[in-house]
Amino acid sequence: MARIFLATPPHPAKERYGPLAAAGANLPSLGILSLAAVCEAAGHRVSLADAVAEGLSEEEVIARVAAFSPDVLGLSATTPVISRAGSLAGAVRKRFPGLFIVLGGPHATALPEGTLSAFPAFDAVVIGEGEAAFSELVSALSAKRPLSGVSGLALRANGAVTRTACRTMISDLDSLPFPAWHLLPGFPRAFRPAVFNYRKSPSAHCVTSRGCAGACTFCDRSVFGRTPRFHSAFYMAELSEMLVRRHGVRELVFEDDQFLADPERIETFCRILLDRRLNLDWSAAARAGSVRDAALLDLMKKAGCWRLSFGLESADEEVLTRACKGTSPDMMRRAVTLTRRTGMEAKGFFILGLPGETEESMARTISFAKSLPLCDCAVFFATPFPGTAIYDGKCPSPDFSSMNLLTPHPFSDGPDLEALVAAQRRFARAFYLRRGSMGRYLGRAIKSPKSLLRLLKAGAGFFKFTITAR
Repeated sequence: MARIFLATPPHPAKERYGPLAAAGANLPSLGILSLAAVCEAAGHRVSLADAVAEGLSEEEVIARVAAFSPDVLGLSATTPVISRAGSLAGAVRKRFPGLFIVLGGPHATALPEGTLSAFPAFDAVVIGEGEAAFSELVSALSAKRPLSGVSGLALRANGAVTRTACRTMISDLDSLPFPAWHLLPGFPRAFRPAVFNYRKSPSAHCVTSRGCAGACTFCDRSVFGRTPRFHSAFYMAELSEMLVRRHGVRELVFEDDQFLADPERIETFCRILLDRRLNLDWSAAARAGSVRDAALLDLMKKAGCWRLSFGLESADEEVLTRACKGTSPDMMRRAVTLTRRTGMEAKGFFILGLPGETEESMARTISFAKSLPLCDCAVFFATPFPGTAIYDGKCPSPDFSSMNLLTPHPFSDGPDLEALVAAQRRFARAFYLRRGSMGRYLGRAIKSPKSLLRLLKAGAGFFKFTITAR
């Protein structure tokens, strides 16, 4: 059997969160944890280094690779860190010329040929869902079989990049083992969500579904596809209980794109949680249009759910239409209001600078956000990631590093960079300086000493961003 090392490239918190780095999240990559679990189940020896979550440097990752001496190195990277992944692979290649290096993740899936052409240290790219393809790749290497017979790959062949046959998505998600959290040093106490995104420690995050039927132009669905697939309610409950009993987790953050897409699944899950008396707090994200049943929300609250987060994006009808969002401001208001009536918190995510955006539409969105009974919000910039409908094939920088949600990418028919930055700051001031808002945040911080400490560390940056900036 093979020795497999899995890693993410370094991505310092200051680059991810700017002046609010101390309040940001350091969460493990569920992608490499799932790959690790599948490879362990196949009998391989696995080690990993999650440089993003663990705060590791390139040198520290290489040291771990050297200590483990793997047969295969698998890296997972998003668009902002694709050059860092290429750098890490190149440095490892110099130390271990014969090591087979594979890349996966959303960027490589969206641009497999371009990625292999740009970064010669990678031997192959896994396109889309990684578990089955990567496991078969490792088996083929071990048996010295040609990789051309493994579907779902991009490979180098005769000086060119070729793709193998397309791979179908995993239909039965319950067939996957639980993510290999046991391989993470210090799990779960060494990892945490962003400040105010959790109430109890230690916590963990998980995803219990894949695929999204939505058509939002700013979202990349190339990895998991457009057909929703779900873990069963029983799997969800077993996963939750394992994290509680084995790892001492006290809170779960469900990061599914559409947690409420199958209401019966969530109802069953909640009833199992109540029967097992896990005393587990949890939160989830949902589309505004999926919040229709007040009784289900009440049951979720009773089962431990304390917050729902919504991707609201904009209050402008034209912007929403061009983004193919499939929601309306009235729908958003109803979802947030119903959530708050149950006693749960509601958080809203907004995007500035989508195609069709104007100064007037941004002002409308800010006013709308202030009028909602939201407990928290996050405001990002529209980013044309590869794989999205708004990606035009033009890279804003040679290494894609500026392609993140904190950096404006103005479209030709919309506000310029300065206008977008100014609007984001107006948004933050308008929302966080609402009557009673600061007092509510301070009250929550006092109840959680760890959150208070993180907030104090980020306080100067937060104050400068929300109050003093113009």
